[in-house]
Amino acid sequence: MASLVLASLRRGVLPRAFSPSFPGSCLQPRSLSTKTVSNDASRFTLVVPPNLKGAAVIEHLRKLRDHQGHAPTLSFGSDAAVVLATPAFTRWLTDESFMSALLATFASQDVQVLAGVVDDLHPLTDSGSPLAGFSILQGSAETLLPSLGTPSSPPQIRGPPLQGSLQFSLPGGVTREGPLSLNMPLANTVFQNGRESTLLASSWKSQSQTTFTLANTIEKTRQEIALPGGAPSLSVPLIPVTPRRKILGCLGNIISQIEIDGVGVPASTELENEVQVVYDRRAAAGNLNSEGMPVDIWALVSTPHGTVTPKIESIMDGLEAAEFDGPEEEGAVAQRNSASVAKLLLSGFQLHRITSGGGGWDKRRGRLSLDPTWSTSELTPDETMFLNLSDSGPAILQRGLLSPGSYIQFLTCPNHPPAHMGGVGSLVLGTSATRGGEVVVPDGEDVSCFWGHFGASSKRHFFLEEAGGHEGRVRTQVDSPFSYLIV
Repeated sequence: MASLVLASLRRGVLPRAFSPSFPGSCLQPRSLSTKTVSNDASRFTLVVPPNLKGAAVIEHLRKLRDHQGHAPTLSFGSDAAVVLATPAFTRWLTDESFMSALLATFASQDVQVLAGVVDDLHPLTDSGSPLAGFSILQGSAETLLPSLGTPSSPPQIRGPPLQGSLQFSLPGGVTREGPLSLNMPLANTVFQNGRESTLLASSWKSQSQTTFTLANTIEKTRQEIALPGGAPSLSVPLIPVTPRRKILGCLGNIISQIEIDGVGVPASTELENEVQVVYDRRAAAGNLNSEGMPVDIWALVSTPHGTVTPKIESIMDGLEAAEFDGPEEEGAVAQRNSASVAKLLLSGFQLHRITSGGGGWDKRRGRLSLDPTWSTSELTPDETMFLNLSDSGPAILQRGLLSPGSYIQFLTCPNHPPAHMGGVGSLVLGTSATRGGEVVVPDGEDVSCFWGHFGASSKRHFFLEEAGGHEGRVRTQVDSPFSYLIV
């Protein structure tokens, strides 16, 4: 019966008595649009409306396999694949019929599969809107997915357990000291399958050119994916709200005092005034933020005092300010700043969202609280100690996540994606347009295939980390919208 069902699925005809376990069994002819992003033979992305019936998607998969003239980048010789899906398709990853049909579009031998659920697919248009569907990356099991069959051990960190994550090991050439990795948290799938996150390592046996059977599956919380390709490029579009200032007082992730014109002032004094200016100008231009804070603010924090070179100082001072007179203007300014912000982060700077601050009195007047850095790796003793600090203690000079003498500069993000973001590439990992934005649901029930593209976005953040323990190594969270790393 199973072979009959799968054969029927491949022909696009379902037995009347059969209803697949994934959503829907109604099959109607629908169009399949294709676009070539690159000629890389190891990756492709399917943009699928979340309400599309499973059998209809299988019909599209059959077309991809049977009409190779429309599939110039399929690579049939790989023995491993990464399959990332958006939350609407969580249960499809555990449906053998669907996964067998998916694997048959690009595999011709036994294959090791890492299947996970991410927040969004990376935007493939200048609108910056996230997409739903599947993104597939093929390769050699030995190089693409190290230790795939090894169960994950929980991260050694205090506090509640972290959600699952993917660690993308990046090709060389980004930093001078050591390899760089990008950690991306998986989507929360509690409402889809009761799990905090979904990450599955499985082995599939090839029974024929069109049929695969599941051999085994293990659940994981973390997995390394060794990315192929050349040196990646980072883009973080932000706009300065204040000039760079020297930190005079801090404790852990709390800043109490900065220096302006040689005088120590409460950390939030200047920022509060500038945020009001930004808000008023955006209001006049009809460009207010509809989600989150009225004006979202990040702190760009330098490496410790004495390690910032004149060249790095000039990059900070060279960040272009905006007039905030409309989305096009501030988007263009943010895009022009994106490469410079990336250079600073890759030189050891850290980016932290401002979570609270301002007001208060006496020693607590004008303090700012920075979002502490997220990571799946072990924290140093100092970092662990400061993770849960509040601002109830005295303002003292102490080194932790921040250190006196470092520079800090406050920035905001554009409310809309910069035009010509440049993020449509062969392999792109980034942050979604908004922290809680909905994915784009295409009109109708058509499926779009983007050959030569693999990508994913997080609604929360990604984390860049350089191997080694040297001073000034790359170690920062990036959670500002429209940020991405492209390979």
